[in-house]
Amino acid sequence: CKYAVKRVLEELSTPYLDLVLIHAPHVPPILSMGPGPEGQKQLRKETWHCLQELNEEGLVKSIGVSNYDEELLKEVMELGGTKPQVNQVHMTPFYPQEELFKYASNQGIHMQAYSSLGSTTQSKILNNNIVHQVAKKYSASPAQVLLKWALQQGWSVLPKSRNPKHITENIDLIFTIDKKSMRKISSLSQQ
Repeated sequence: CKYAVKRVLEELSTPYLDLVLIHAPHVPPILSMGPGPEGQKQLRKETWHCLQELNEEGLVKSIGVSNYDEELLKEVMELGGTKPQVNQVHMTPFYPQEELFKYASNQGIHMQAYSSLGSTTQSKILNNNIVHQVAKKYSASPAQVLLKWALQQGWSVLPKSRNPKHITENIDLIFTIDKKSMRKISSLSQQ
């Protein structure tokens, strides 16, 4: 952990990183040789303590986790010291993660959504009729509506694009979705 962060700092020629996350709570087995549950837990513990030390040294300003459910958040917070400032998880109206959001928010952990627009151009959420109806109402793209929906609920979002037009759209979110339209989009989790 320390070696990796110090190497990144050197490669980026910067004295600190704003945020470092534990990418995944589990080490995937390679050729069926991954650590068992207790080994996984020990690796999470060691990695978290390493990030806490880097945070205390000022080399990393904020530390967090990714793909942690409520049980794993409790596990890391029981270790004591600095708690995660961010938990980055997959979140869309089809998979809103409401209970996890509520728990994390009560613990002071900010929730960050990845893949909010789906992961392909044929994304079911981007092509959803309700999303298109709301987009038309606000003269916005479906992507803008989905990003704004998440932001209005208190999430931060990480849209991914290489397309300059889409990048500009993803930033241009200066509209507010009314409560009725928010409920319509949120109802997609029931379908």
